[in-house]
Amino acid sequence: MAKPFKILLVILGLLVTLVVVAAIGLVVTFDPNDYRDDIEQVVEEATGRDLTMSGPLSLSIFPWLGVETEDVALGNAEGFGNEPFAQIGYFGVSVRLLPLLEKRIEIGTVRLDGMRLNLARDESGTTNWDDLIEAFSSEDTEAQEAPEEPPATTENGFAITDLSVEAVEIEDAAVKWIDAIAGQSIMLKDFALSTGRISPTATQPVPLSMNFVVEVQEPKTTLAIDLVTKLVADTDASQFAVEGLNIEGTASGDAIPAGKQQFNLSADANFDQEAGVLKLADLVLQAAGVTLHGSLDGSGLNTEQPSFTGQITSEAINPRTVMRALAIELPETEDDNVLKSAGLDARFAATTQSAELRKLTVTLDDTTLTGTAAVTDFETLAMAFNMDVDQLNLDRYLPPAGEQDESSGEDSESDGDINAIELPLDALEGLNVDGRFAIKELIASGLTFNDATLIVKGKPGQPLRQSLTAQAYGGDVKIENRVNGAASQAPSYRFQGSLDQLLFGDLLQDLIDKNWLQGKGLVTYDLTSQGRTVGDLRQHLSGTLKFGLSDGAIKGIDIARVLTAAEAKLRGASADAESGGETKFNRFGGSMNITNGVAKTTDFSAGADNLTVSATGSVNLVAMTLDYAVKPVLTAAPGGSKLSALVGKPIPVTVTGPVSSPKIGIDIKGLLKAEAQQRLGEEKAELREKADEEKARLEEKVEKEKERAREKVRDKLGDFLNRNKSDDNAEQSTTDGGG
Repeated sequence: MAKPFKILLVILGLLVTLVVVAAIGLVVTFDPNDYRDDIEQVVEEATGRDLTMSGPLSLSIFPWLGVETEDVALGNAEGFGNEPFAQIGYFGVSVRLLPLLEKRIEIGTVRLDGMRLNLARDESGTTNWDDLIEAFSSEDTEAQEAPEEPPATTENGFAITDLSVEAVEIEDAAVKWIDAIAGQSIMLKDFALSTGRISPTATQPVPLSMNFVVEVQEPKTTLAIDLVTKLVADTDASQFAVEGLNIEGTASGDAIPAGKQQFNLSADANFDQEAGVLKLADLVLQAAGVTLHGSLDGSGLNTEQPSFTGQITSEAINPRTVMRALAIELPETEDDNVLKSAGLDARFAATTQSAELRKLTVTLDDTTLTGTAAVTDFETLAMAFNMDVDQLNLDRYLPPAGEQDESSGEDSESDGDINAIELPLDALEGLNVDGRFAIKELIASGLTFNDATLIVKGKPGQPLRQSLTAQAYGGDVKIENRVNGAASQAPSYRFQGSLDQLLFGDLLQDLIDKNWLQGKGLVTYDLTSQGRTVGDLRQHLSGTLKFGLSDGAIKGIDIARVLTAAEAKLRGASADAESGGETKFNRFGGSMNITNGVAKTTDFSAGADNLTVSATGSVNLVAMTLDYAVKPVLTAAPGGSKLSALVGKPIPVTVTGPVSSPKIGIDIKGLLKAEAQQRLGEEKAELREKADEEKARLEEKVEKEKERAREKVRDKLGDFLNRNKSDDNAEQSTTDGGG
């Protein structure tokens, strides 16, 4: 047995020697450059483009069957200039010969250096690779139409598991993209790729490193990436893994905050192709002072309905540090201790149709927001949210009071006509939303609101509705707003609301740090308008507004004392005109009828101690001017005053001019003058009446005297006549007796 075995070994040795000698002879006698023209012609016939092979073409046989070439260029499509479509500075690949005898393909290191690929799209939308796609598509069609033949490989052929690549090395590659339609140019340059041994049967991870630079013309931006990871592939099980992925990047340019930002991303990933399952774990993203941790699970990736779930959590965030890193100017705040702590924790889910944030928790200083937010339909951009905030003091984040006053003054001078300001209707156009936002305690502009809830609902083509309810200052706040036709030239609005049983003293104390008006009040309104600017909104505002207070007081002024002092001053007397005190009232209210931006009041009335007030007038909401006639009436003269002459007399008061600085006029002098003239007239009438009475009395007396005189005359005449009659009778009697 030993001798035949030795003979067999000698024969095999002779065969190997023969193969080696033949291979050497082939290499010595065969020059692949002799076929350069043939290769160029075949490529031109297949693609219609010129192939230029300027560098040498070399071939190796043993122990590696390899080919190397340099300076190869493929011409561009017609109409895209003379710059080559593709260029290769160096390309080399080799296959080990002896493993081929064992039906194994062992490829050595694949090297590619100096590749240049120029991609472009012209103004008509044609790209410089459309002709290549058409050429290869026609070849595929012909191949499909050809009769099917048995596969070249048989059960004794090579299997994919028998293939391995020692390494892939790519250096100095670049791809340029020019888009004439978008006016954009993007360059991928300095691309380098290096791998370890790649084999379907390998049990060890394959190291991979990659780096490149991307330059964008508009806006001018540069992105540099360095990537390191390890790849694991089990082709039999269709399972793949990425271990220890680490990406370090730098972005710079005018569009990048602070001009330059660095970031780092690390993660591990597993993908089961057959099951369609992806798992991304230990995700860490660091940028601008923010560190985020996360995970991602994907399923159904081998179907048309993939879905994803995951979690994202932040480490402690200092917003001030983040703003400095992003070159954002730190705002001046009323409280220097705000914007120092923030955090994020959320679960998320997504499909090809929707995305949702679940169990969302966001913290900012002492404020915590919890809830959900979702885009329920990507096609219609339908959004939904349900969020709760425990407490929020907005005043802590506002500029200090002095700076607010200065900035508001500057704005009023520079902003020009407020009526010309466009309303933010573009953000409402086509809004598809169904949301709820609630705050347990809100402090804003010194005002405190509890259990405030905002509900927003709207769909494209339907009115956008907003409702706000809250508890504040012992009362209830209810507001309903509606916007219809936000995309039209004349969108319409409706505003309805009520403020019921509010303690106005506490409200004003928090709002302006003064409680000059006290009492429980009710305000209701129902208004409509239309337009796209603030001026339009004011000009077309129409509706009603009603207001009323009860059992309150105007603090800081005693109207009766002021009137007493004014009256005394007019008469040249001294009086105590110091401010202070209060004017109590038991009712205070009225209504406004608003038509096309002009609010008219005809029924304002107030009742106070020794005083009633009525008012009529209007407010021009477009020009923001007042024109009111106010008539206070003393119902009784205050003790110690000399206002008895004014009791029951309306005191003319006018309020006119800009709303921001109205002019108030009190015409007591005119009232006193009118009172004096009225009194003089009354005295004249009284004297005239007395004169008439005296005249009548005298005339009556004269008549009586005349009547008395007439009576005396009659009496005397009667006596005379009676006496004469007696004498005649006596004479007659004497005569009769004598006869």
